Amino acid sequence: MTQLVAATDEQKRERDALTFPEWGQRLTLAQWLERERCLRTHPWSSAGMETWLWRADDGEVLASCETFNSAARLGARAGAVYSVASVFTAPALRGHGYATQLLNAVCTRLEQRPGALGSVLYSDVGTRIYERAGYRAFPAFDVVLQPEPGDAREGVTP
Repeated sequence: MTQLVAATDEQKRERDALTFPEWGQRLTLAQWLERERCLRTHPWSSAGMETWLWRADDGEVLASCETFNSAARLGARAGAVYSVASVFTAPALRGHGYATQLLNAVCTRLEQRPGALGSVLYSDVGTRIYERAGYRAFPAFDVVLQPEPGDAREGVTP
């Protein structure tokens, strides 16, 4: 039996260290962990970011992801759209459908929230796994915003 759970702060830090070889290669481990800590303490993240774990009965984490809650409108309806990011399964656990099961459980949970309008997933690893979870691929595009002058760390709690 498996279950979807919200990650504790300690579990988030454990996942950060585990994902480093996949996503943090341009940084040292210490830099990667600091980057992730800063991300989570930013006011935008702390207000709407959740880390989800797909866990076996024995507590082993089989897959994880993050969601970000953003205000949105669909016609006249106001609500929220959830961005799904950082889907991860440890290399030794891949190929068993854990990430697909995680995504299905997360989407089911998010759909039940009042005002939920949908979810969006951004990926740079291909579409196959996400299509199995019901997502449809669309051409990507980038929106580049010019930074505001000032200290980029302003508002980040040390």
